[in-house]
Amino acid sequence: MTRIDQVELEIGAFSGVEVAALKFALEVLCPGTVLAETEFIYHTPHLLLYCGECENQYVADLDDLLCPSCLGVHYQVVQGRELLVRSIQGEQVDG
Repeated sequence: MTRIDQVELEIGAFSGVEVAALKFALEVLCPGTVLAETEFIYHTPHLLLYCGECENQYVADLDDLLCPSCLGVHYQVVQGRELLVRSIQGEQVDG
């Protein structure tokens, strides 16, 4: 039998995943599985945008995506769409 001790996830603000909803889903779905005792670690990288108008790269908030330099709205997402499993730690156990 396999036991999963820890799972590290990286979830960007623009990934489309609500971290609180994922946590709730895992709490409901994991009991009785190899993930029952798993520690889930959530990393949420900064939302990093690039302004196509003034060529500024900046950290943004979902509530305010405007470029702080020119107040432009033509941006590209540099970082923030991640939905990654960074690592899984576990072991094979007898029984």
